[in-house]
Amino acid sequence: MPPPDAAAPPAPRLAVVTITKDDPVGIRRTLASVPAGDGVDVEHVVVDGGSDPEVADLLRAWQAARPGRRHLVTDPPRGIYPSMNAGIRRTTAPLVMLLNGGDELAPGAIERVVTHHAEHGWRWAYGGLIARDAEGRLLGNYVVGPFRRTRFRMGLDVVPHPASCVTRALYDEIGLYREDLGPSSDQEFFLRAATVAPAATIPGLLATFWLGGVSGTEGLVAREVTWHRLRCAGRTPLGGSRATDAVATGGLIGLRVGLWAVAKVRRNPHPHLERDPVSQAA
Repeated sequence: MPPPDAAAPPAPRLAVVTITKDDPVGIRRTLASVPAGDGVDVEHVVVDGGSDPEVADLLRAWQAARPGRRHLVTDPPRGIYPSMNAGIRRTTAPLVMLLNGGDELAPGAIERVVTHHAEHGWRWAYGGLIARDAEGRLLGNYVVGPFRRTRFRMGLDVVPHPASCVTRALYDEIGLYREDLGPSSDQEFFLRAATVAPAATIPGLLATFWLGGVSGTEGLVAREVTWHRLRCAGRTPLGGSRATDAVATGGLIGLRVGLWAVAKVRRNPHPHLERDPVSQAA
């Protein structure tokens, strides 16, 4: 009888998926924030969209240092969310976090996510987020409260993508990220996820988001139009139809513009005394 095979290593408990391209400073920051030693057994998949030799060499050395738990995808499909989907398909762990190149996990974040899931058994969850500008200056902390599906569907709340975690079972049930919706595909995915199960909220700050990506550049009107598009794409329109959602979107645009105007007046209670910028320059 042949000798028994050596015991297979235990499956990783959580996977982190990172996409990157030509960002040597950012990818180093991200890799350093994902623990590789004691504690939770983590699987890390990096999807490289075609970096220059410096970053490519760095990633090959990074993978070689821990080949069983570090995976490198070097020929992904074009686009952010196609690359994310390719990375998710490469993972094996029951929990998946997405952490873009340049962003960072907070110390102890993975342990807190795994422990919270073991205690509460959620299907998807998210925690708080730290925001910094490209120079590293603190912009603020986004501390989350209980998930409110109605507010989220209306676009009044946003799920912080780098501080979220999704079970593999949920991905299997509702699918991965839409690849035709641009930078907001993550929010459309969470709209779909919310129809299956409410999100759990994990106390504390889980990640740091470094400003400078493709998100966060829309104006008030464009943002509401985007949310209208996302709700309809995810088959979660307000009022149950595209038409009623369009009406609601118009109301939300009016509300946001009104709030913006009130805030502007409060900042300058005598706008009629404000001179025209052209006149000031003359």
